[in-house]
Amino acid sequence: PPTSTVRGGILAEPATTADTQPVRIGEDGFLYTSFNSSVTVEVKTQDNVVVSGVTVVARENDENGDEIASAQYSGQPVSFGVPRDTHYYIEVVGTLADHFGPNTVSGVASSPSISHIITYQDASNITNYKGIAEAVKLGLNDTLIGKEIADTWTDEDGVVWDDPSIVVHVGNVTDPEGSIHVAAIMQRKYASVHSIYFDYEEKQYVSTSANAISGRYYYQKSSTATGYTYANVSTGDSLASLDTPVFSDIKDTTSTTLTFVDHGLDNWRYSNIRQYLNSDAPTGEWWTESHFGDKVNATDKKKAGWLKGITKELRTAIKPIKNTTLGFISSNQKHSTITTTDTVFLPTTTNLMIESENGEPWAYWKEVKSNKYVSSSPSQIFLRDNTPHYIYLRNSFLLSSSSSYYSCYIGTINTEGDATIGYCSSGKYFTPCFAIY
Repeated sequence: PPTSTVRGGILAEPATTADTQPVRIGEDGFLYTSFNSSVTVEVKTQDNVVVSGVTVVARENDENGDEIASAQYSGQPVSFGVPRDTHYYIEVVGTLADHFGPNTVSGVASSPSISHIITYQDASNITNYKGIAEAVKLGLNDTLIGKEIADTWTDEDGVVWDDPSIVVHVGNVTDPEGSIHVAAIMQRKYASVHSIYFDYEEKQYVSTSANAISGRYYYQKSSTATGYTYANVSTGDSLASLDTPVFSDIKDTTSTTLTFVDHGLDNWRYSNIRQYLNSDAPTGEWWTESHFGDKVNATDKKKAGWLKGITKELRTAIKPIKNTTLGFISSNQKHSTITTTDTVFLPTTTNLMIESENGEPWAYWKEVKSNKYVSSSPSQIFLRDNTPHYIYLRNSFLLSSSSSYYSCYIGTINTEGDATIGYCSSGKYFTPCFAIY
């Protein structure tokens, strides 16, 4: 018989199949046997339909791991022997009529007996992003509008916030390669946890002893008002006469003081908030200069990218799509179309039924606002902790009373729920949106 004082040993009698145990290498380099955990899986539906004709598969680690065991499911729970201390991942393979999106389960085989339930969803009972994607494929568009999916967002300080998402539209989207898909557009139910600047003042200082160079546009302190104004200099001209000159690769002659130099640029492509929303970089590493003269608020720069805080389920589900947005390009293109590819984006004034020129109205907001383009939007949909916030949109918005357009104004929803405009370089909140298909 094996000795109790020396590692190893042999059986005194011939071993049988029942005697064998998995053997694994311990951290100390020795071989150890480990007992199996019995993992029992029950497959159910939310509408009490009996599940049969599918296969339950257990894998090591994750969905790409080696198969440990599998079993046909015919209305009764199935059990697997999983080596102790093994990380396992269990999924259901196969279709069930009028049902979709079964969840997966995972864990560590750390006890002799473990039980799990895997649940199929149906049109009336969708509980996760996987179910949303499956419902889109089945064409259940009307059923999806207004569907709320529970979710969380984790702040860089580790605080986990309740952050559900709502299906606000189902329609065609274009992926980065140009293919068209039917997708669910989802929007966070609440305003963001933190405020952020849409963009920031863009003051790239230049020496007065320099000469103007090609491809750069120059601005100087206004002699009649607070702020910077365009300086009409040509390539090679001396900058000696300019008061504290700055320069950029953007030309703005629209106003003497209401410019992006002081108040940030209304251009979704180059905005700081777009970088932030589409980054999963750790604290302080999400921002890079997107064009010449670009700047970021020091407090915002210390944040982690917004994607860093999302759940694994959402990260797996969202797909990048192409967007078009109206914004400032130059003095000759003040309210022009900008095309981007975004994983996360903000709504436009048209999406929220405020005006009818940028994108398409989202079905959820058409229902909320009785299918009418009006200036008021119910701010309570964005409440977090019962507090209304100013909400950024992603496009420029021309108020009916405006006779001109300035590069520093971006569309917003105010605390009363009305559409308005505001400086890009001011801290406001936002409701991230994304596509799932």
